[in-house]
Amino acid sequence: MKRLFRTIQRLVRANSREIRFVLLFVLIFVAIQSLYFFSRPLRIPYRLQVMNALVSSSLINTFTPAENTNVAGKSLESGDFALEIAWGCEGIEGIFLIIAALSAYYMRPRDKLLGILVGTAFLYCLNIVRIMGLYYTIKYKPAVFDIMHMYVGQTFIIFFGVLFFVAWTYRFSSPAPVIRKSPIGDDTRS
Repeated sequence: MKRLFRTIQRLVRANSREIRFVLLFVLIFVAIQSLYFFSRPLRIPYRLQVMNALVSSSLINTFTPAENTNVAGKSLESGDFALEIAWGCEGIEGIFLIIAALSAYYMRPRDKLLGILVGTAFLYCLNIVRIMGLYYTIKYKPAVFDIMHMYVGQTFIIFFGVLFFVAWTYRFSSPAPVIRKSPIGDDTRS
């Protein structure tokens, strides 16, 4: 039992930076999600859904004017067809993942803030593309809508969110201290 405890202790010491990142990431993500959940009475999620509907409708009408979409509340409408942007479809979870991951990661505060701003804009634009894709899917290929909505669309946002995080941290992170053995046998950090 002592040996197991010492092994775990060494593992924790050797990976304290990574463990701190994961714990801080989870804490920040849960805190942001909780704040967002409790903001429902303030209608913040509804406003985001309406904003997404307006932007998506505008882009759909720009690229395919024959669609002639309109916005009614948080729904995209075209003739007798409507696509509602529901709770969770506003793309905010991917943005929260970026905010939590960059906030917890080791880098200069300026780089974190810039990464959060750029990442938020990037994921917002990708979510608009996802909503537009879902609009065309449900209108022209309704049989595959559930697959596109539940699996492809969500995976798309998460994949590009993780890709953004990896690219941003690769470019702006501060390197971990390197531990090397000195000639006298003491560990030194550089």
